[in-house]
Amino acid sequence: MRRLLTRAQRAPRASPDDPGGVAAAVGLLRAGAPPEAAWLASGFTEVDPDGAPAGAPAGIRASARLARTTGSPLVPLVEAVVAQLEARADAGARAEAGMGGARLSARILGWLPAVGIAFSAAIDPASLSIVREPWGVALVAVAVLLALAGRRWLTRMTARATAPPPVEEEAVGLALALLEASVASGADLAGALASVGAALVPETPLAGSGLTRAGTALRAGSRWEEAWARGAHESPSLAPVEEALRWAWRSGAAPGPALAAARRSEVRRSAAARELAVSQLSVRAALPLSLCLLPSFVLVGVVPMLIAVARSGGLLP
Repeated sequence: MRRLLTRAQRAPRASPDDPGGVAAAVGLLRAGAPPEAAWLASGFTEVDPDGAPAGAPAGIRASARLARTTGSPLVPLVEAVVAQLEARADAGARAEAGMGGARLSARILGWLPAVGIAFSAAIDPASLSIVREPWGVALVAVAVLLALAGRRWLTRMTARATAPPPVEEEAVGLALALLEASVASGADLAGALASVGAALVPETPLAGSGLTRAGTALRAGSRWEEAWARGAHESPSLAPVEEALRWAWRSGAAPGPALAAARRSEVRRSAAARELAVSQLSVRAALPLSLCLLPSFVLVGVVPMLIAVARSGGLLP
């Protein structure tokens, strides 16, 4: 224990988005380390009274809270969440890789106004004098505003395409993983719903409350549809959980395989949604290009040059 605490003082702080620190903690837990010492030795700063490591991802905190309140083994719960974190990290890495071309295009296109001025000066140096006239200053000002608007537009589109899913939507996969680990540890389905929901409430209030209401209603003898109507009232995003468990509840079959299949399906759906958003960005990026950046280039690169040519030919005063 002392060695682990000494190691905790030297350990680098774990990143909330990196499952590496959690994986290190799982190894220590499997080796028999107490949970608090394992979290601290893996780089987390502190452990709250519920047993959840501060700064850890929401799923890890919910797992620690669930193990503390129900007495369930901690390692299977944490391992289930680690699998979710790794799947999310893989999907994020693929999305980031797909964004490389869009980001490079945004950087290059952002320099179009400067390239336009250089292009105009190279073709006809007289165009630079036009830019210094009052209406030329107006052209430059409009071009700069268009360029800034186009770059901001592209930046916001890129951020939306690579953003992680909302917390409540992400809670669906997390709930499936924790329910799967809970029933594998011997918990009954209604009890697992109630306890997993209670553990999730501090992290994802809507999904946690929905699971708690459904589990509590089932324990009280409510019919399946009535119980889940209460849960869906709190969080409609829990529909995949209800669909995965409906047949197992009615038939008395083990819910583990259905939960595992639903969890894998949710991982694939989330990854596909992020990849689709990235692929659509390459098409949507044409909007700021055609409406902002190219007009900006024309205003400072083409228009002054045309006016200079027209003046030299006597077509304009």
